Amino acid sequence: MSPVDKMISDRASDSYLQQQFHHIKKNANNLLRLSEELMDFRKAETQNMRLQIAPHDIVAFIKEIYEHFTEISLARDMHISFTHTIQHQVLYFDAEQLEKVFFNLISNAFKFTPDGGKIQVHVEDVQHYIKVSVSDNGRGIAPEYKDKLFNNFFQVNDSGSQNKGYGIGLALSSKIAALHGARIEVESELSENELQERHTTFSVFLQKGSEHFNQRITTPAPQVTLDKALPETLSTEPAIKLAPAILADNKPGDLKRFSILVVDDNPGIQQTIQEILEPTHHVILKDNAAHGWDYAIEYLPDIIISDVMMPDEDGLSFCNRLKSDLRTCHIPVILLTAKSTQQDHIEGLYKGADLYLTKPFNRTILELNVGNLLATSERVRRHVELRIQQGFLNTADNVPSEPVANPLDDEFLKEVLHIIESNIDESEFNVTVLAQKVAMSVPVLYKKMKAVTNLSVNDFIKSVKLQKAAELLRTTNMAVYEVCYAVGFQDRKHFSTEFKKKFGNSPKQYAMSVRGSQPDGDASTADEPGE
Repeated sequence: MSPVDKMISDRASDSYLQQQFHHIKKNANNLLRLSEELMDFRKAETQNMRLQIAPHDIVAFIKEIYEHFTEISLARDMHISFTHTIQHQVLYFDAEQLEKVFFNLISNAFKFTPDGGKIQVHVEDVQHYIKVSVSDNGRGIAPEYKDKLFNNFFQVNDSGSQNKGYGIGLALSSKIAALHGARIEVESELSENELQERHTTFSVFLQKGSEHFNQRITTPAPQVTLDKALPETLSTEPAIKLAPAILADNKPGDLKRFSILVVDDNPGIQQTIQEILEPTHHVILKDNAAHGWDYAIEYLPDIIISDVMMPDEDGLSFCNRLKSDLRTCHIPVILLTAKSTQQDHIEGLYKGADLYLTKPFNRTILELNVGNLLATSERVRRHVELRIQQGFLNTADNVPSEPVANPLDDEFLKEVLHIIESNIDESEFNVTVLAQKVAMSVPVLYKKMKAVTNLSVNDFIKSVKLQKAAELLRTTNMAVYEVCYAVGFQDRKHFSTEFKKKFGNSPKQYAMSVRGSQPDGDASTADEPGE
């Protein structure tokens, strides 16, 4: 659908092409709806449709469906109404599946009722059931066909004198109703002539309570809260404008401003996503999870877009692997799939996905979601950088209780802090040593640190050392030169220069301000050459 959306957007001024494109999109949507119906029908027929039962107010539920049809009723000058004899009634049902039943019944009423006709949706309490009926004053259904309406692929063959089009919609509705322990009944009166009033009513009888489901209730996957909320201090920041694209060739190391890894075994989907995102980002294509994983752990892209249904390893497992690894857990993951049930979405989010999009997807929705995820990642990085620069990550023993990122990234920062502090007086301690201790290559460590903190590894190490130096100057009577060596600096002038850059004062001035007097020992003055 995305190529059609692009043509509609690109040729907005050509009314003729716009009309043709919208016809194409309408037909494509009809085919998509039919294919989804066929998939649901097959699931129901093979008893593989699993219901996600939860309590819902049936009156509010039906009203919401009814309101979707108000616009078409105005366009066709039809009178539609929604009435109910009860204000509220909680029933147990699968909202996503039962919605298909009532959408089908109301759609059929519109389909077989002429312009200017009447349609009524009514909800009432009938002893142990809640009865939801959809009535219209269309031509009606002959008695000999009533018992066949819910048969698979049944259609009336009467050269136009009777309603046509009953194929799988009513059969699927009947199967979904049966899974809910409900039944559908139909009443219809044929008209002798055009002046005679006629009507057709489809009624769905839904049982009260939940005992009738027995073992058919499927407990939803546990809802895991993925804490991605930003601190309050960030909520009022203006939206970050993404940097313009930087031209690049195909070398992995020569990326545009943001790199996006697409993992999908369908070349058509790959091409579509690349066409949408390539103008502003660098897009890397991989055809399976294994190749995607190899690229992700070596180059750490800014976003990963993965299909769910793939050979060997599916997208859910791939996403879980990415979110469970310290190297890649910070990377936003978008899952794409043709599976659109709530359970599929829950499972995708449970595996750690940041976004779950159903195919076919709208190009604008994809672009906006990618932009929003990148902007959110950027805000989080800036927030972490600010906290580090302000000294909130001063020592491993003083790590704030509030996480600075997601749990694995927080764990990563704590581990790095602990390693730096354990070697803080070692002048030979450098990026290579740190990379070995955290079991990452130097390039991966650089990219990981930049992605989480917005700082290079060298700047992060230096920030920790200088914060430790400030702590020693505040809490001890050590001379400046002693503090310099205690935090691993060999060049005292370099230490003084870097300290002043960070805190605005030389080490001696800083010590005097926090201690309230001249630090012990005249050597402190001599230890800062050039002052």
